[in-house]
Amino acid sequence: MSRRTATLALVLALAGAGGLAAWRAGVADEARRREGIEASRIRGWARAEGGAGVSVLPKRVPAADDGTLRRLEALPGFHAYAMRCSSCHVLPDPAAYTGGGWMDKVDEMREHSRRAGLVPPPDEEMEQVRTFLRRASELTRSTNGTENH
Repeated sequence: MSRRTATLALVLALAGAGGLAAWRAGVADEARRREGIEASRIRGWARAEGGAGVSVLPKRVPAADDGTLRRLEALPGFHAYAMRCSSCHVLPDPAAYTGGGWMDKVDEMREHSRRAGLVPPPDEEMEQVRTFLRRASELTRSTNGTENH
């Protein structure tokens, strides 16, 4: 085998190994994403129970309890709510505001994170949180008998 052929074979082998490494990294990223969803649920519940983390949730907004979170976790947007909202404070009770009130609060929190120097959530994620809170607010307010103001 000539030196040129050997070099080409080595380059191709390394390129193939790089492709395998990229595939493995993609598989690992997907596993971390799935673990993150589960971790967000657990972290959100832990924070709702007064667990770890700094809380900047205004005292007038009650935290969501474990039973409420369990009833709502199947709703679209739950994981975006749990991951995003629990990164700064305990998960708020969806019954604390009406659906429209939550829209204002979500925008306020997004601006607050921007002012704090954090990278604001992408629009798609914020829409998932809004969708969840609108629906969760309706469900929890009707269950709790809370009037919609």
